[in-house]
Amino acid sequence: MGQQVPIAFNDQGLVPCIVQDAVTQQVLMMAWMNQEALTRTVQSGEAVFWSRSRQALWHKGATSGNT
Repeated sequence: MGQQVPIAFNDQGLVPCIVQDAVTQQVLMMAWMNQEALTRTVQSGEAVFWSRSRQALWHKGATSGNT
């Protein structure tokens, strides 16, 4: 997969994640990831974020079916 880059989580254990369109490079959203969300994203190939308001993992599109 290439060279690994160290990820600097903040004091709350979170890192900002910017989601972009692969073709146009347009920024689609910004969300937060904790270590578990990052691990699940890498393992599944689907975006998993940390919801600060719900204090829970958030599998993007799981409710709507748009994963």
